Amino acid sequence: IGFCLNRFLLFMSQDEGEEERKVNYEHENSFRVAVRQYSEELKAEATLKNPQPQPQLEDKQECRKRGFYALPLDQVKCNNMVICMVGLPARGKTFIARRLMRYLNWMGVETKLSNLYLYRKTYVGSAPEPAWFGNPEERKTLLAHLLKDVTQWLGPADSGKVVIIDASNGSKVNREYLKAQLIGNPDEPVHVHPHHIFFLEAVCNSAERCQAQENNYIRHADDYENMSFEEAKEDFDARLEHSKQGYEPLEKSERPYFRIMYGKKPCVDRLETCGVSGYLPTRLTHMLMNIHLVPMNFFLITQTSNTIGSFLESGGLKHALEVAAESLPKEGPGTGATLEKDFVLWVPTTFTQIDQTAVPPGVVEIQKWKELTYGQPVDRQEAAWEASVLEPIMFELERVRFHVVVIAAPEVTSELHGYLAETDGPVTHEVGGPMHQLRPHGWGVQHTTHNLSA
Repeated sequence: IGFCLNRFLLFMSQDEGEEERKVNYEHENSFRVAVRQYSEELKAEATLKNPQPQPQLEDKQECRKRGFYALPLDQVKCNNMVICMVGLPARGKTFIARRLMRYLNWMGVETKLSNLYLYRKTYVGSAPEPAWFGNPEERKTLLAHLLKDVTQWLGPADSGKVVIIDASNGSKVNREYLKAQLIGNPDEPVHVHPHHIFFLEAVCNSAERCQAQENNYIRHADDYENMSFEEAKEDFDARLEHSKQGYEPLEKSERPYFRIMYGKKPCVDRLETCGVSGYLPTRLTHMLMNIHLVPMNFFLITQTSNTIGSFLESGGLKHALEVAAESLPKEGPGTGATLEKDFVLWVPTTFTQIDQTAVPPGVVEIQKWKELTYGQPVDRQEAAWEASVLEPIMFELERVRFHVVVIAAPEVTSELHGYLAETDGPVTHEVGGPMHQLRPHGWGVQHTTHNLSA
């Protein structure tokens, strides 16, 4: 109304004199003041009817994570969210779930991963009959125990927590049971549900990729710890066949959901979203587009602008690359790395001594922070980093399909170590200390240190 009145008064005053323009301007100004006062009265009346707690300094401190604001304050106090994984065995569900948990916790969102396998191990055992995996009623019993612990951990509906339920959830019966327990009456409006629930389905459309994932699962699963590979393969194939018999893909009626599809390559071939909305789910969409299924190795070397020169002159970088190549696993996904093609080097922008002439031929590419952060200024690499600078680097950590060697200041390597190792904060690093190797996978994080001085 104010905008229309302003245009009208300007149009009417075109043919008027100076005095008339002053009068019209005063009328317009008084009208704007009246509209502003009326708007403030409406806000005050709404606040009295539905009072909202004002964020205090203590709330801001709770929202801080490793030195920066992770989320806007008005996004922190929101309804709890439950992400339920869906998919056949050995399709990367646990690997994806752990990476989502790592990213959300780093953002400052309190996130927990609840794995149905642990409940099966407790109540059924680690070696049930293959037919058990095709019985949705047996799984529903375990889901009841899991949901009891999940709802207790979530607490009030507006705690803003996230739980990722890592289970097959292949039958529609089990998914309807999850919805009934978590959101109550599905006919009620979404905003009155105690928890928001999303499904995340992992689909593999390549027989070659499925075979690689299954072999990797058999090598690492606790169920087959004391079995030969041939015996474990036979048992797993029987489990998979029973799981396929009762498997039902997600339908549009079960929205909101995500569906990740993998092809022959380990990166995301296609990402489908249905009914997904909101601040946090939108952030997760961007994250899911960067996820791949191959466990990579990250090597962290702590140096500063003053010590990097002597480190290069003494051949420290060449020795570090040789040690990194020697430490790579010899079987399973992500293996067979050679110094000729599988390493990428990340360095701060201020490390001007590092160029192609100073790096052995084993590095496929050198990337500096300015390139990784899309041109944002990060020359003060030894100071506390802001979220806007760090987040693109975290996305690059999830997307890169090379083994990464990072040379940076202690504050940087400590932050990256804390993120990759899924700790509550940065892990202390010292200049000139050992090289840290981290290999995240579906069952945790493998951490090894290498003494470069030797």
